[in-house]
Amino acid sequence: MKKAISTKLHYYATMSLSIVLLVIMSSTSYAIVQGQSHTSVSNSDILQSDRDYYGFIESRPSGTAGTWVVSGRSFTATDSTRLDPDDGPLTVGRCVSVDYEGDLAREIESESASDCDNAPSPPTPPGPGDDDDYYGFIKSRPSGTAGTWVVSGRSFTATDSTRLDPDDGPLTVGRCVSVDYEGDQAREIESEPASDCNNAPSPPDPGAINIYLPLII
Repeated sequence: MKKAISTKLHYYATMSLSIVLLVIMSSTSYAIVQGQSHTSVSNSDILQSDRDYYGFIESRPSGTAGTWVVSGRSFTATDSTRLDPDDGPLTVGRCVSVDYEGDLAREIESESASDCDNAPSPPTPPGPGDDDDYYGFIKSRPSGTAGTWVVSGRSFTATDSTRLDPDDGPLTVGRCVSVDYEGDQAREIESEPASDCNNAPSPPDPGAINIYLPLII
């Protein structure tokens, strides 16, 4: 009788210990999974919170509707997309948050620059001002206004309605100019001080003579 009671007590003690060990192992596994999940979220390359995407505007349409490129990611905005410029105008280079679903932007809001610390650096403006003009040196041009103008390696098409502004000097080969353009169409070509083209390739030498010798094999 005593032996039977002892056997039952040993059995119950063993079962109780097994249950305790099972509970401890389950709790430990849950804690590890939770820790891994938290680490995965916190190591995001670009700050994302509440389905918002943070980054710098690289390009945008002239109005609301169209494609907005924010730190390498494209979003499609419609006329119903809400624009919130509370922290500054929504211009190229501005830090913004995009409330999105898929690639559809529901709201685009300007943010303080510190909110984009983990995003790629903002793009450099194309010229010394805050406009969308292209700055460079005239490499070649037509005899009149209409035709192809090559400015620091980029070709623009001018028409008779393209405005020429020689305020800072004649629009000759080698002159620093700004081109107000849309696509490859030049709307205005204006001479500028040479210092405005510091980041452009060196101007061509208008007096240089190219000599081509026949190839003798």
